[in-house]
Amino acid sequence: MPAPKWIGVAAGVCLPIVLSFSGAFGEGEGDHATEVTRVAGVYAASADALDQMRAQLKVEDFDVAALAKLLAGKSPQEIADWVGGHVALVPYRGVLKGAQGALEDQRGNSLDRALLLQALLAANGVEARLAHATLDDATADKLLAAVDGTPPPAAAPVADDQPILDKLYADPRVDGAKMKTRNERERADAATQYQEANQQIDKIAAALKQQTEALLAAKAADAAAERRAALADHWWVQTGAGGVWTDLDPAAIKVGTLTASDTFAPDQLPEDLRRTVTVRVVAEFSREGKLGRDILLSHDFDPSVISGRVLILRHRALDLKPMDAIFAEGGDFNANVVKAVTASSAWAPALAMGDDIFTDRLVATNGDVSEATEANMALHGGQGGEGVAGMGGAIGGGIAGLGDELSGEGPYDENTGPAKFTAEFIEIETRNPGETPRIERRALFDAIGPAARGKRDGSVAISDAAKTARGFALLDNVEIIVTTGRLSPARAAGRVQESYALAFRATAAWLAANDGSSKPSMPDGFRHVNLPLNAFAAGRMTYGPDPDTRAQIEANAAMTRQGLRPASDGHGLSDVITFDIVTNRVRTRSAAGGVDAGVADTVAERVAIGAPNTSRSTAVRYATALEKGEVWTLIEAGNTAALEALDLDADSEALVAEDLGRGYAVVVPQQIASLDDAVWWRIDPATGETLGMNALGGAEMTEYTINLMISLGNAASCMYKMSQAGSNPSVGKQIGIATCLIGAVAGFSGALAGKLAAWQLGAIAGANGVIGNFADP
Repeated sequence: MPAPKWIGVAAGVCLPIVLSFSGAFGEGEGDHATEVTRVAGVYAASADALDQMRAQLKVEDFDVAALAKLLAGKSPQEIADWVGGHVALVPYRGVLKGAQGALEDQRGNSLDRALLLQALLAANGVEARLAHATLDDATADKLLAAVDGTPPPAAAPVADDQPILDKLYADPRVDGAKMKTRNERERADAATQYQEANQQIDKIAAALKQQTEALLAAKAADAAAERRAALADHWWVQTGAGGVWTDLDPAAIKVGTLTASDTFAPDQLPEDLRRTVTVRVVAEFSREGKLGRDILLSHDFDPSVISGRVLILRHRALDLKPMDAIFAEGGDFNANVVKAVTASSAWAPALAMGDDIFTDRLVATNGDVSEATEANMALHGGQGGEGVAGMGGAIGGGIAGLGDELSGEGPYDENTGPAKFTAEFIEIETRNPGETPRIERRALFDAIGPAARGKRDGSVAISDAAKTARGFALLDNVEIIVTTGRLSPARAAGRVQESYALAFRATAAWLAANDGSSKPSMPDGFRHVNLPLNAFAAGRMTYGPDPDTRAQIEANAAMTRQGLRPASDGHGLSDVITFDIVTNRVRTRSAAGGVDAGVADTVAERVAIGAPNTSRSTAVRYATALEKGEVWTLIEAGNTAALEALDLDADSEALVAEDLGRGYAVVVPQQIASLDDAVWWRIDPATGETLGMNALGGAEMTEYTINLMISLGNAASCMYKMSQAGSNPSVGKQIGIATCLIGAVAGFSGALAGKLAAWQLGAIAGANGVIGNFADP
């Protein structure tokens, strides 16, 4: 059988627009022509419905320019009153959200509220500047009491998509009954998941708060002082006319008339008020038995600019055979893929945001860490003609190899050579005004383990299994979302609707043409949408008790990893998706509320990808321990002696000890047998910031067997499914396999969105129903 054709995917997530097999629409198959026309109609009808949903969104809920138009004609004071009434004041330092983020989150400190007010005034032709003063203690205390007692504004109502869905169900191009049944089932499942998740959160949080009550109470005064100090750094707007500047402060009723100590144009704020998020890729090598690290890639971002956008990290495998070549070898395709991936030995990481791609160095198992030039990549098997410009293809092209096999006298043997490639990490560093930088690290792969690393021992040999794990891990599609607050449901829904509508319409046009071309053109304006990350960003604050009082006071980050792995049952390959909350720093009215928020995030982590009740979930394991009457141990920061008294394996103990060394308290089982079994709660005693942790960093992972009709995966797994579908599959199966993302993720993301499930499911109702209209039963 000839190698199947395939089309590109959106940044490695399995949203292929369509695929074709040689001969699948060949002559003599009249039924196929009819089926193609039907499927094209389903795509077109669904695209129309998505466009209609997007047209009714309240753009002013998330777009500053649109809101400025809505407020046109109002006086500056009326606009200031709108900001004061719709954007709740919360305490933190410096610029975090900016005008855009403050509008979306409906929360902001005085500086971010002032930036929003200034932007609205400027858009309406009013000259304005920022003014600053430090509040005295009495005024700061008064403001703190008001902030802690004032609920944030209610979320804007979501547009009713039901009339549009009813119109879609009645469209003669679709099977309306099947689509309606499918969508209603997804809605019901989401509501059930939301209810069950909240019940679990309440039970876990109550027990965890009781266990940590004394610890958190000891730091309450310090936390209050920190909030007061943040509020004392006060900002407002002054409008100018005829050389006279007039104060305009949404908090004027609480702070009175102030005298500015400084004034600034919005684009001339001091740098020490700015925040930075750095995404870094770090390689670890053992050279002569000593561990050292090399930075492969590092890029700084302004969180107020990138909030809600998805960053994509991919590695270009320089010496991995192309998938078509592996397929052409014949024999056991699974085994051939594993063999090729295990033998891979050189990679070049690249980070993308939209059309911008950042790359710096390549890394090879022989210890080479050099600039990722065309010449250097060619030395490791990469095709020099593609060079750095080819990185875009690597980011969008899944597992496909990008060069010939490494030439030379034979493969480099790490265990006898001078260098071993022992680990690679993603680091996300946040730098905030007046604070020590915080670095959260996640291992892409780890060939020696935390215990050896803690001892700085690089003598451990790298096993063949570790090499296989490394090769597959470095083919993962890693996507990171950075947020400064709640992502607007309308904005998230609009992204999904626009991207899916563009993809569906291009698919419909290609099918209708039926001209033998192997793929449609990727439509202009298409942007990849990561449903779990977007649903998490919009819905995380809807979980758990008293969620509306939570305020994000630092750039938070979550990420997904998607890729192939040898199946855990030893048969074939599996799609694996991992969801990981990297940073979840929020503030509530009390440290106990921080525990509520952290438990809710940990449960949401599992819901985000529909993970089962696995042992990797700290929430599930803790709930199970409560039911059995088992006691987990609270250990305060720095108390490694108490940790050593427990029965933990060396690797797990090293990971927990790292959190203790960073100033966190932990709640940990009294026995952990291995890294696969490791779970614990990490708690900041000063703020109550809480997160369930495990050997993956706290991440949840779900595995799908590839030869089933699944809904998640990357380009390689889609290609593999094609190879298993037979030489002449039905059109229904053909298109059903291609639309890898739509079905199950709808349920997962809808459940995650909780109270916002309506927008999430409504946004993709047409997309979700597409599979129900053409996939084989």
